[in-house]
Amino acid sequence: MGGRYATIAQRMLHEFLQVGRSYVWLLLVWALALGWRRRGRGTAAALLALVVVAVGYFFVYVATHLELTWHLATSCRRILTTLWPSLVFVFFAGSASVEEALRRTAPSREGTRREKQL
Repeated sequence: MGGRYATIAQRMLHEFLQVGRSYVWLLLVWALALGWRRRGRGTAAALLALVVVAVGYFFVYVATHLELTWHLATSCRRILTTLWPSLVFVFFAGSASVEEALRRTAPSREGTRREKQL
């Protein structure tokens, strides 16, 4: 039975990366350039919801009565494609905006204002 789980996991990971292969590099560059921001629980809850959906898809494949290779080949990419827009939304909800990144890297102007007041 362990072979079934491994087959499903490998195929889901492969298809997930195939769906987003054009965009993964752009998202990585964005995250490295601008970083993350702390948003509270909203972004984490949305990400958790996506993980729960993916786990649900996984167990549908585990429980399927259809031939597994055929079932994965005909539906896996299609169902994982539906998760990409939500994942991209959660990514941008959790990543820093350009303005936030600029504020973090810009020198503080508090000292110059204070000096002018004195």
